[in-house]
Amino acid sequence: MARQSKACRRDFNDAAQLKFTARLRRFAQLNATDPAVREKLREAGLIVESGTSADGTPLFFPTWSVRTGFKGKLLMAPGQKVDLQLSYQPSLGSSPDSVLRKALRDKPELAQEVAKRRADYCVDPPFLGGVAKMSGDDEANSSGVKETRIHVRLARGGIGPAHEYRLVVDKGAETRLVLFCANNLKSVTKTRFETRAQDFTPTDDLRILLIDGKPKPSAPSR
Repeated sequence: MARQSKACRRDFNDAAQLKFTARLRRFAQLNATDPAVREKLREAGLIVESGTSADGTPLFFPTWSVRTGFKGKLLMAPGQKVDLQLSYQPSLGSSPDSVLRKALRDKPELAQEVAKRRADYCVDPPFLGGVAKMSGDDEANSSGVKETRIHVRLARGGIGPAHEYRLVVDKGAETRLVLFCANNLKSVTKTRFETRAQDFTPTDDLRILLIDGKPKPSAPSR
């Protein structure tokens, strides 16, 4: 069996990134739950209050997470070189707000969630500045900020390194913010970013954070 993958490409298209509707509906259901039930969930530590909507209605954020996994087998002829290209349309996580908004990330009850975002996506000051310009400092989510998270579990172990590794991420819109951990990242277009590596062996999964808001002329791109 070939031990090396000659080409490994991860492309994330706009259609995959923007499947918010079903997930936002789940958050709407949570926030439409009977107040007495929500209070029991809050007391149990299953949800925390995370700001308000544009009309001032309190919003709640779940403290649990759901993980979906996929696996399969690939048979290859022994002793032959193989060109292997992998593409993904991964499952997404989404929120009708973002804990990285200044009004939320300073809340003690959200500190653990904010710390997780920082570690998972290599959050830096320029990105937080972009979020601030998009959302402002209001407690209410008046700019309609919403967050999408993509998590791809990269293969490790047995098959060996990817001889030529190429990662392309297209955020789909100039006003959308995107962030992920990567070395030697280059901007290819106003929305597309690329990194390449030789003999690449993943040391961690790929996690991508996308933040949207109402289009504003001053909203930055990254």
